[in-house]
Amino acid sequence: MNLDKLKLENILLQLGDEILIKVIGKQRIKTLSKLTNKSINSIMMVELLKKRLGNQIFSDSILRGNIIFSLKEEYKSYLFYGDESKTIDQEDLKKMINASWDRRFNYFKRLIEIFDLDESYLPEIPYHREQDIIVESKNQNSSNNLNFFQKILRKIKLIFQKIFRFFFNKKELSNNSNLFDFQNRVKNKILKAISNNIKRMIIHMPTGSGKTRTTISSIIDLMNNKNNYTAVWLAHTDELCEQAIETFTNLWSLEGKGILKISRLDKNLKLELNNNKNLIVSTYQKLSSMRTGSEEKIRVLESLRRNLSIIIADEAHMLPAETFNDSINFLDSVSGTFIIGLSATPGRGVIEKQNQQLANFFNKFKITITNEEDKELEDPIRYLQERKILANIKAFNIATNFNFELSDDQKLNILNNFQINDLIIKQMEKDEERNLCIISHLIDLVNKGKSTIVFACSLEHSKLLNEVCILLDIKCASIDDKTSFNSRKKFIEDFKNKKIDIIFNYGVLSTGFDAPNTNAIMIARPTASPIMYSQMLGRGLRGSEVNGNDECWLIDLKDNLKGLPDERNCFTLYNQYYNKIENYNLN
Repeated sequence: MNLDKLKLENILLQLGDEILIKVIGKQRIKTLSKLTNKSINSIMMVELLKKRLGNQIFSDSILRGNIIFSLKEEYKSYLFYGDESKTIDQEDLKKMINASWDRRFNYFKRLIEIFDLDESYLPEIPYHREQDIIVESKNQNSSNNLNFFQKILRKIKLIFQKIFRFFFNKKELSNNSNLFDFQNRVKNKILKAISNNIKRMIIHMPTGSGKTRTTISSIIDLMNNKNNYTAVWLAHTDELCEQAIETFTNLWSLEGKGILKISRLDKNLKLELNNNKNLIVSTYQKLSSMRTGSEEKIRVLESLRRNLSIIIADEAHMLPAETFNDSINFLDSVSGTFIIGLSATPGRGVIEKQNQQLANFFNKFKITITNEEDKELEDPIRYLQERKILANIKAFNIATNFNFELSDDQKLNILNNFQINDLIIKQMEKDEERNLCIISHLIDLVNKGKSTIVFACSLEHSKLLNEVCILLDIKCASIDDKTSFNSRKKFIEDFKNKKIDIIFNYGVLSTGFDAPNTNAIMIARPTASPIMYSQMLGRGLRGSEVNGNDECWLIDLKDNLKGLPDERNCFTLYNQYYNKIENYNLN
């Protein structure tokens, strides 16, 4: 290319206020001006677009089209033909401007070339995940790898352990340095319940206390003691599925014996179970889609259910929904399948019937954490906070002065269904005084060095708050369900490395998100669901003993909507629906 390289910032400024305002939105500019108390000029609008869109700045079709249209003719010709000496006609120019954002088009590759930008500015390559993963154990203590003297020493150790337990009446705990003692107590109960042929159980552990790790360690023990063992792990998001795969991979190398095959169920119509250990991972939605899909998909599931040993249902409070329930029961229809549910809040809300349905699904059998005497705790959160497994919560209830007169029907809907009317949400996200309250507290958090996750009222609210903070020179990012995998990954890594102080989101970070440095949570959205509230709060609960913090600030915006949950009673809210563990003699 014989053309001079261009500076993107200069081209954006040359577009002028009219086009920049069109891209950002006239009303949005007015709102941003009010909330920042600044007159938004061209330089600020360009900076906003650069930071809001990052290296995907050309993905905005309106902005991209105006950038291309503003270029000199030789640049347009080079983009389309790869030759600046040719003349581009209006039809070809229109075709290029209206093309979808796809890296297969060469003119987009040339677009980043003329601005001297790297390939990260191209449309992102779809994230590819292997359907099957083979994990080999690195555990040198498995019986097959022990030499003669190691086997003798192991037997002597087991004998002394039995003598010690006999004389001092100590309960047997798993010999597993990868778990805390309270996790080992849960693990032992899981293994004992399965050995007693208890088919269904729910594991009730607070968010941040390691219920995934504890359960996976239990499953590995079961696999180690069987020649053939197939487990299915179900979750309601891809993030939670990937979290399970990562934890299984890490723990198997430490605790497993032999080889584990992990398979993702999505589109995997060549699912082949080996003759040894298998883990199948899927979202509930994908499983349901396969169950109602083609004959070939049904054949895959039929093969799976014939060989299935155990089902693990993450976020088990999702189960009473008909789709999830039917899919679980479909796999469970072969006699002998165990089902383990995981939940920090094993209920569905305040409707008695729905809570009973969930408890009945698991035969009212619940395993939860206990103290050193193996007694169930009245306040498990406090117990884990005292041990610094969970961070202490320093709660600030912020009055917003937001007023909305609720009708009787709206009050009933909040109480029974946790549904807050969209009209209320829209008024909240646009309420200037409420947003100024949020921003002032975020500025204070940044000044105090806090790493903050903000749960916004809506997707638009998340974007608005992010844009305000950009204009105030706060290092921040907004993540939603349309944020690309690579961008999302980069934002989260930047947050963990403290290159970003605040992450705004709506809904997507309530589960499957792990950033130990998080030491402030702002709940700027109203929720009547104790389950959702607990999940949001849980993002900042990791304590210093697990590389988190001693304390996490909770900034909770309190509007005039009654009946919203309290952060301390979420965990024990549903205990009444389950039998006491003592009834089963598992100690």
